[in-house]
Amino acid sequence: MSTRKRLLCVTRVRAFRHNVYGALIIAIIVLITLPGCELRQAMYDQPRYEALEASPFFEDGLSARAPIEGTVARGQLQLDDHYYRGTVNGEIATKMP
Repeated sequence: MSTRKRLLCVTRVRAFRHNVYGALIIAIIVLITLPGCELRQAMYDQPRYEALEASPFFEDGLSARAPIEGTVARGQLQLDDHYYRGTVNGEIATKMP
């Protein structure tokens, strides 16, 4: 066998090995990540109650508790007109407090 043919065969073998190793690495990555996909789907499909749905868990039969009196939703506490609207006593503020 000539040197050129031998070199060509060695190059093809190395390319084949490189492709096999690359495919093996991709297969390992896929096998590692697939179980996580199923877990996420199982968590997504878990049983849950809709808003105001009946439930046997609490004595009053509701699935959720009423908010505590005086509770303010996040971002809705706007007691300071100077900060939220830029006004003082109904007029536009001219200086910082």
